[in-house]
Amino acid sequence: MDVRLGNGSQTLAAEMQLDERDKAFSVALAESGMPSYSEAGSDTQRIAGVSVQAAPAKTSNAIESSLTPFDGSDFSLRSENINPAAPIKTIYLNPKANQGGPDLAFELQQIGWRRGFSVSTQSGATKDVWAEDNALVFTNERGGASLLVSGVSPKTFQSARSAIRDMAKNEELGDVFNLGRAFSNGLSGRVGQEAADAGWDVRSTPFAIEGGNLIATADKNGEPVALIGRNTVLVNWKILKIENKLPSEEVQKVLDTGSFDGSLAQELKDLADVRGKPIDLDTANTQAAEIEVTRRMLAQTLKLKPSNLISIEQHGFHIDMETRSLDNGVVMVSDLNQSMKNLDITIADLKAQPSADPEAINELEGLKNRTWVALQRGAQDILDKKAQTLEDAGFQVIREATNYGGIGSRGRPWDAGNIDVNFANGIVAVDKDGKRYMITNRSGSETLNQKFQQDMKQRGIDVEWVSTGDLLRQLGGIDCVTLHKQNK
Repeated sequence: MDVRLGNGSQTLAAEMQLDERDKAFSVALAESGMPSYSEAGSDTQRIAGVSVQAAPAKTSNAIESSLTPFDGSDFSLRSENINPAAPIKTIYLNPKANQGGPDLAFELQQIGWRRGFSVSTQSGATKDVWAEDNALVFTNERGGASLLVSGVSPKTFQSARSAIRDMAKNEELGDVFNLGRAFSNGLSGRVGQEAADAGWDVRSTPFAIEGGNLIATADKNGEPVALIGRNTVLVNWKILKIENKLPSEEVQKVLDTGSFDGSLAQELKDLADVRGKPIDLDTANTQAAEIEVTRRMLAQTLKLKPSNLISIEQHGFHIDMETRSLDNGVVMVSDLNQSMKNLDITIADLKAQPSADPEAINELEGLKNRTWVALQRGAQDILDKKAQTLEDAGFQVIREATNYGGIGSRGRPWDAGNIDVNFANGIVAVDKDGKRYMITNRSGSETLNQKFQQDMKQRGIDVEWVSTGDLLRQLGGIDCVTLHKQNK
């Protein structure tokens, strides 16, 4: 089965400004103790049967000579973003992730003592905490850990991002203009150079792939699979077009065989009509075929079968904010309808208590209002389509109340209350004794925390809580600020 881009353009418009989230990753991890290997490599790679020049990041002249172009034949995606069926060896965290709050590193270390992993907090010259989005960790050909960074120039990425944004009516294709800040200001390339200077083996790729929009997992048979946010495929489509690297012969083959998403073609045509720049169906079909070829090229550079890179719907931000792999072949997807039911029950129970705190009730009412607004704006429709895409791909989909108030609910005009809830943006793995657990974000509502913990326990997963309130308010969580190395 060849899983293609899913249907639907209705997404939440995300207009928030994320100045504090530059997404530069501190990578000078001197105490990691992980082996580093520098392999000589060609400056070209073959993707979809076509020679492609790996474009180095344009941040310094040194980048061009020090980063090895990426060859997908020598790496394993299984160590990126956590394969939930494997134990963690090391979690890497920038100390600035504390953001003036509780000692997040210490909380992680306590969990690590129980579960069998170490925590590294060595930081480099970059200032930002959003480690996951600037580099992917993978297992190289010798079993060591390497970093994969984008070789797309900031100018090219900005042009591609703008082109996708211009295609959509009111940004209905999603938060493309916030997706990729690391690439748009050159930080990914700088991260690569700093990591190389710190002794890491660093590879570059001619694609722009943010860790938050790529979830590596496996199917029920243990075969590597990755879930990729739809916007990442769209942006890379435009990058290939701008750089004239989209193989026309592959596009024609897809057109001739009809192996593209016809509903996407119709969607592209409809959007063009809405913005007053109509296109005919043949043009729309060609665009959909180009997007399908882009997805296959991304799969090949990630060493995946084309059918095993599954493009899924997203609304305003990264897919890891409402989607989490729990086990091989099992994915959890947020359900805002269930979140509303939980809030109704929680608020009613609290009001029935004679000594109930009115402020606590108001906070929950505000959270309920934000969740209702997200539902009115079509958030549940997107989540349902995402779940259907995953089920069609053979995954067991678990619907769970992981998000309240939408996907990142602060800083909006309808914002009310100070409770931020995102249980999906966590880390799932097995510990040294083979017990499955999830490290995730403690919310301001102990009742909602207990409800999620009970639900996970019924699924055989222990919940380990960490304090990430400031990160949640910036549309992030514990998964966003960490990189992970797994045991072989």
